[in-house]
This record gives sequence, C-alpha cells and structure tokens, in this order.
Amino acid sequence: MENIVLGFLAHVDRGKTSLSESLIFESGEIRKKGRVDHGDSVLDHDDLERKKGITIYAKSVYFTRENKRFFLLDTPGHREFSGEMERALKVLDYGVLILDAREGIGKREEELRDLIERERLPLFIFVNKMDLFQGERERIIEELKIHFPKQNVLDFTAFTGMALRMKEGDGGAANKETESDSLSKEERELMESIALSSLESTEEYLESGNVSPERVRSLIRKATLIPVFFGSALKQEGIGPFLEALTVLCINPKAEAQQEEKRGYIYKITRDEKGRRVAKARLFTGRLTLREEWLPGEKLTEIRLEEGEKYTELSEVQAGSLFTAPVSERISPGAFPFEKEKEMQEGSLIQVELSIQEGDILRYAEEIRDLSEEFPEWDMHIAEEGKKVRIRSLGALQRELLEDLFRKRTGQTVVFSPIELIYGEGPRKEAYGRAVIESPGHYFALSLRLFPSEEGQKSSGNTEKAEEEKPGRIGFAENLNLRKDWMSRLETEWQAVEIKGPCLGGPYTHYGIEIIEADYRESSSYFTDLKAAVSEALFMAEKSAGLHLFQPCFSYSVAVKQTELGAVMQTIERAKGRQEELLQEGERVILKGRLSGENLPSLLGDLQRLQAEVGYRFSSFEKLTEEKESEILLERTGDSEQTDKLLFGADESAQDFFPEEEEASEGHSVPREAKTKEGKKKKEKTGAYIQDIELEEIFLRTFGPVRNRGKEALLSEQKLILSREKEEKQRAAREQYEKKSTVSKKKLLLVDGYNFMFAKDALKELAKEDLMAGREKVIQYLSEYAVFYDTEVYLIFDAYHVKGNPGTKQRFGKNLELIFTKEGESADFTLTKMAKEFSEKGRAVSIVTSDQAVQVQAFSGKGVSRYSSREFYGILEEMRRQISEMEL
Repeated sequence: MENIVLGFLAHVDRGKTSLSESLIFESGEIRKKGRVDHGDSVLDHDDLERKKGITIYAKSVYFTRENKRFFLLDTPGHREFSGEMERALKVLDYGVLILDAREGIGKREEELRDLIERERLPLFIFVNKMDLFQGERERIIEELKIHFPKQNVLDFTAFTGMALRMKEGDGGAANKETESDSLSKEERELMESIALSSLESTEEYLESGNVSPERVRSLIRKATLIPVFFGSALKQEGIGPFLEALTVLCINPKAEAQQEEKRGYIYKITRDEKGRRVAKARLFTGRLTLREEWLPGEKLTEIRLEEGEKYTELSEVQAGSLFTAPVSERISPGAFPFEKEKEMQEGSLIQVELSIQEGDILRYAEEIRDLSEEFPEWDMHIAEEGKKVRIRSLGALQRELLEDLFRKRTGQTVVFSPIELIYGEGPRKEAYGRAVIESPGHYFALSLRLFPSEEGQKSSGNTEKAEEEKPGRIGFAENLNLRKDWMSRLETEWQAVEIKGPCLGGPYTHYGIEIIEADYRESSSYFTDLKAAVSEALFMAEKSAGLHLFQPCFSYSVAVKQTELGAVMQTIERAKGRQEELLQEGERVILKGRLSGENLPSLLGDLQRLQAEVGYRFSSFEKLTEEKESEILLERTGDSEQTDKLLFGADESAQDFFPEEEEASEGHSVPREAKTKEGKKKKEKTGAYIQDIELEEIFLRTFGPVRNRGKEALLSEQKLILSREKEEKQRAAREQYEKKSTVSKKKLLLVDGYNFMFAKDALKELAKEDLMAGREKVIQYLSEYAVFYDTEVYLIFDAYHVKGNPGTKQRFGKNLELIFTKEGESADFTLTKMAKEFSEKGRAVSIVTSDQAVQVQAFSGKGVSRYSSREFYGILEEMRRQISEMEL
C-alpha cells in the first residue's frame, strides 16, 4: 500500500480541522462529522484546543482509498505555534494551503507561502467557505497568481471528469484520439493550461494532443503546477471532487524503496496516556518491525498509528508511514538514524524566568525537561549552574498553553518574571590559553590565541588566509604541526558550536581563535582529544581576555489598520525604532524597521494593546559603550572591583601559558619559541623550571584553569612582590590543595553500559540473542581494565522503565561496581550526576558514552575526560595487546 502524508496549512479560522473532518467523512472512515465549534472533532481533542477553537498540536489521522493510505497532518495555524508547524513540514509529501474565500491572502498566508517554497513542498490550494463568498472565482485565481508568480496556478474545478479517465487508463497519450474527443470544453481549456506549465509538457501536448497523467503528477511534485479547488468544508461542498483529485494526483515516489536503508524523521516528542515518553515520526524508506532496534540502543517495544485521540497498534511500519513509538530520554527530534539538526532560536535573546507561587520550581526538573523537548521552540532550560529556569519570551496563547500544561502535570501555577534581555559577550583584548589532555591511551597538548573579531585580519602572517577568516571561526597558524584532516573537520564542526559567554551566559560572539601550537602522538591521540583541548584552552584564555558586551538588535514588521497607523508610529518612535519601510496592502499598512533589544519588550506590550500584528527577528549585535557595560555588570555583581576584572581581564603574561618541551614523541614537536601577545619571542627556559612546571600541572589538574592568577608567582623566574589580595588567594589555594590531597588518588571510570554494548557489532549481536550474556561480556572487559589500570569502574545500565524499581548495585572484585538505575532515572542522567559529584570532590573522572546529551555537559576544567564508546574499545584492544605481550 502506498503511504502519502498531506499537511494542512492555514491561518487561524480558515477551516483546517473542518476540512480534515470532511475528507475523513467523505472517505467513509467516520459516519458522523464532528465540528470545531461543537468540540467533537476528531483532531482537536485537547481541552485548551476545544476551549479556544484553534489547533495547537500537530496531530494526524489516516484513511485508505484505492490502495493508498492518506495521513492527514493537521498543523497549528496561529503564529505563536509556528515551531510546531515548521517541524511537521519536514515529513510531508504535499501541502494543502487552505484559504478563506472572503479573506484572500494576508500576511500569515505570505509567511506560509515562504515556508512552503523554502521546503520545496508540492502544493494544493483549497479555497474554503465559498458558501459565504459573493465574488467570482476568477478574482481569487488572479490574486493567487500574483502571490505565486513562479508557479502555474490553475482552477482544477473541471478536473473531475479527467480524473475518472486517468484512473481507467493511466496511459493518457496512448488513447489520444478517443480521449481528445471525449474532453469537454472546460476540460480542454484546463488541459491546454496545464500544458503551458513547462517546456516538456508543452512539447508533449503538441505531439500527442494530450498531457499524460504522469506528466501532471510530475509537474505538481516539482512545485511547477499548483491545482486550486473550491468548496465549503462545513457544508461538504466540493469535498468529493477534491478527494478524487488527491487520489489520482498524489504519489509517493519512494513507495517502491521498501528495502533501502531505514531513514526517517522525528518531528515531535511528547507523552502518551500512560505518561511514557513517545516520538512522533515518519519512516521515509525501509521497513521497521516490532522489537527491532531502530535507533542506537532503542528497540521498538510498541508501534502505533494515530487516529486523532485514538490509535491502532501495529507489528511493523511501512515506508512512508507516520507512527509513534516509546523512546528514552536520549532521543530528541531530528532525522534518524544518524543525522541531527540544530535550529537557531532567534527569540531566545529575550527571555523570562519561571517560578511557582510556592516552593522551588526545580523540584519539577523532570517535567521542565519534558516540556522543553515537546516544545523546543520555547528554548526552556535550566540555567546559571542549575539554579534558574529560563524560557524565551512567549505570546499570550503560548503562555496560556504553558500554564495549562504545567498545572496539569505538577498541580502548580507557573509565574513569569519581567522580560529580560540576553546580551552577547566577546573578548576585549587578545589572550592566550593552553591545555593538556592526558589519560590512559590519550594525549594532546595545544596552545591557542583568542582575539576580538575586529582583529581577525591580524591572526596570521598569511595575508590570503587572513582575508578569508570570519568572526567566530577557528583558524590555524602557518606551518602548524597538525593533521590536515583534523583541521578541516574542526573548522567544519566549529561552525555548529554554540559558546556561552563567561559572565552573563549569553552567546559568545565577535571573537576569533587561532591554534598556534600542537603536540600529539599518533598512537594515543584522537580527534576528540583535540576538541577537548581546544575547549579547555579557550576556557583559560577567556579569563584574561576581558569582556565586551553587545546588545542584540531586531528587525520588526508591524501590520496595522490605517485607522491605527498614527498611534502605532508614535509608539515605535517612543521606543526609538528606526523606521525603514512602509508598505500599503489593501486596508492594512506594513511598517518595517530596526530596534534595539532593550526597547523591544516595551514595544511588544504597547503594540499588543493596540491590537497590531507584530513579527520580529534577530538582526545583529551592536557594541555597548564602556559606561553601559559597567552599569550592566555592576548590577549583576554588586562589586565595582569585580566588574573591572570582568571587563578588563587578568593582566597575565602570555609566556606563562607555553612551557617549552625539548621534543615530542613520534615525529611531532612543539616549537621552542612561542610569540607573546606583544609579538616578541619568548626566551628559552632552563632546567630549573622543571619543578615549577610540574607544580603548575598539579594545580591545573586539581583546581582547573580557573586559578590563572596564581600562575605568575609559580612560573616567573623572578620573585614578585605580590599584593595582599594575591597572597590571600595563594594561601587559600594551598589550603584547598592540602585539603583535597587527602582524597583518594585512584582514577574513576563511569561507563554507560547499554551504550557501550551496542557500539560494537559482535556485542550487539550477542545481546540480541541473550541480553544477560551481553552484559556479562561487558563486565568481563571492564573487570580486566579495572585491574590492569587499578581504576575504580562504575558500569551503569538503564532500568528506569522497570516499574517500582529502586535501583540496585553489585560489586565485582574491589574495583568494579555494577549499577542498575532506579525507575525514572536513565543511565546518562546517573552518569552525569556521578561525574559531577566525583569531580567536585577532586577525583579524576573519565566517562565512556556516545550519548551527545552527556558529551556536551560543561565538564571542561573540572577534571573530567570524555571518550566515545568506539574510542574506548580502542583503549581496551591496546590493553589486551599489552597483556598478551606480558604473558609471552
């Protein structure tokens, strides 16, 4: 059976849900039509949806017709829920744009058109509420042609008879004489108009006197032809011909690709009626069966087809189908199995803090995490070292939805703080950083230079290379001793990295990075070590680079009735908006311009009271004056001395960051001379420095690079007269070091059991046959590692789906502990929590997992190393080789 997904796209109150109901009724799947205003429609079954009479969630229902299964995906029309709609676009075969015959095309329809064109989505248009329209269809068609100038927009009212003949004989041109004679005047005119859609269709028509069904379908698939249908969903008018046309014209070009690689897209994470975390997805190619592992470490324990509020359980998913399946916390929306998409949330620069009327909102961290996954466009997150919950500024309807969901899930009423502006942060001056990553089987050392982006042209002696550098990109010194493929890969991946500012937590911007020295060993250095070293060296450089603050600026678009134009322009002028464009659209006026972020919240509130339609998007960052920077930071810190340190950084010599190494192993070496920040060459150090350098490494491992202000005293060749402040900090550091020196020196290894197991094909196959045998094999591997390296190993397995499970622990020898997590607590959560607790106690911790949610945790400078499961297998293989040599 051919599976086809249709997405209904429209502004609020255009009749999307009513059209869905009418098509399902016409297909025979239901015996009685529901209505949105009666609260009994198949798709709008949420309480708030029925109360407001609008669609909030993207939901699907399906029906079969002539060996085709149609999935109707009803998407939200309100602008505040655009994120939900845009994710759904990625799983559609065709879009159905629904218009109100009386309203025509407005601002929201233009936005939907732009989204449709961006996704290159084949499109049908259904003009609804024709029973209330007093004008001519030709006027609507002419308006559509103006707004879709690149496509051939045609009235397909006459297509009904042609559709029946297409189904009887799909050859079209094969029976050209008979078919040409049987066409009515209206059908003949439509055929001629279709022929003008492309050069190929024109040539086919001239040669055969007809355009084949395959050609018509191809024109629609290429978004060259847009068929338009007219009717009234409420009165069931025009629905039969529209459904007939969809049946004939819609195809799934991948329908025959049943044996291809399993590929699909998860467009929504939500909770089912049992409170389980489920993914809503579409399988584009291949086939999925029950109990099959469809994502790494994820088996299909249940497969459902949605039918509005109801569902049907299946044993397999066919190519092209929409389905839902339970998933663990590690799964997030995006393409599967391997791709991951990342979307920029421009509105996240304007945020509010969430709290509850009584108690600490962080008690509901689990519910907050669930909501953030269900609505990623809200940018809801726990910020500032786990102390506050923040969310982007929401519209009134979105706020009401959040309040409703939070109350249902926690019984608490959520409170929104005043809107807060998120500032960009960037380096004030040039600074240097160094990092060494060293653990069993891993070694990497590098030095880098951090500089303001305005100085990007000074980043190397190579003029051509310097001209190509852009702010926020990573670069490399000339003749750097580093693998070319690693440099290329790091440049590519760095473009997707989001760095948070060191002070206010805003985006780190207006910066450049140049790696100037590198030392590594081919046998024990990996690309992941390079990335970890860059992260730690950057963390060090930020401390002495100082800080510039940048205010976000936004572009705005305001649609208003002419009668309210004066009041709106005065409001924009008071908010110091820079008016750039004024457009007339019928009875409305569109105002476009730019506005500083600090004035945007008040403008949004004022325009909302004037009932103006407002849209805004991030435009750029603009540097603040030093006076304004000091004011903002002083308000945050309450300490003028601390504010100066944040703004101007620590006055540390670059030479402290680059201890010389005579030569490195296996053909790689670090240059004997490194440039200081004044551009002068550093003097060679004598052997007397060896003890000082070792002492520096001890401090770095113990306290992390945060303690940079003490290095000058530890590494300087001359005895410096320290201020009382520095002496006090040194004394505190020594006390802390002495205190931590009593902590066990044995290294720790935390392993995500199932993640590790499924990363190796042999173990994966063993586990599929006998899960216990797979676990025992993993225990054997790690027991050997624990004894060989004298390391404490904690092996953590997921058991959070086991109802009532309190969690269990089991010892294997003195160095290995097996942990099964308790109900509701996943392995990655337990692993992250344990790593944080151990590192804060001064223990050297390594974690083994390929889970991105764990790998992105901010462990830099806290004594935590990270390995993917595949990388750790390499360490185990090297260990076993050494053991075998010892046995010989």
